[in-house]
Amino acid sequence: MRRSLLVLLLAGLAICPIHGAGNVDAAFKAFWDAPSVSAAEKASHAVVGTGVSFDDAWTRLKAGRTYAKEKTGLIRHPSSVGAVTIDNIIEVPAEYDAAKDVARIDLRRRTVAEPIESLTMWLIPSTAPGKAQGELRLAWGRSMLSTPWSVK
Repeated sequence: MRRSLLVLLLAGLAICPIHGAGNVDAAFKAFWDAPSVSAAEKASHAVVGTGVSFDDAWTRLKAGRTYAKEKTGLIRHPSSVGAVTIDNIIEVPAEYDAAKDVARIDLRRRTVAEPIESLTMWLIPSTAPGKAQGELRLAWGRSMLSTPWSVK
C-alpha cells in the first residue's frame, strides 16, 4: 500500500504545476510520520503542494525516512497476561543503528476479548486468486498485531 502511495505521490509531482516553495521538510516529515495509509495519502498531497521538484522528491523517497538515535541499554517494558504482570526487559546494544535495519514493518494493533496465554503467530493465506498473499498475526495477552504480506 505504501508503494502505491509513493507512485501516486510521484505521479502527482510529474503532472502538477509547480507552486510557490513551501516547507518541503515539514511535508515529508508529516508523510513519513503518518499513522495510517489514509493519513499518508493526505500528507502526500501536502508534499505535492510544496512545489518540490520531481528529482528532489524522488531522491527523498529513495533515501527513506531518517531515524533518531534509539535508546540503548536495558529497557523495561512491563505488560500483563490475564492477572499476571510480566516485567519484560529488552537489551539494545550501544552500537545499534536504526539506519542499518533490514526492514521496518507497520503493524496494526487491536485488543482481543480473551487473553492469549503464550506468544502465538499465524500466517493466514488469502483465498483470492493471483499471487500468494495474506496476513501475518502475532498475539499475546490482550494484544494482537497484524500486517499484510505478499510474495513478489
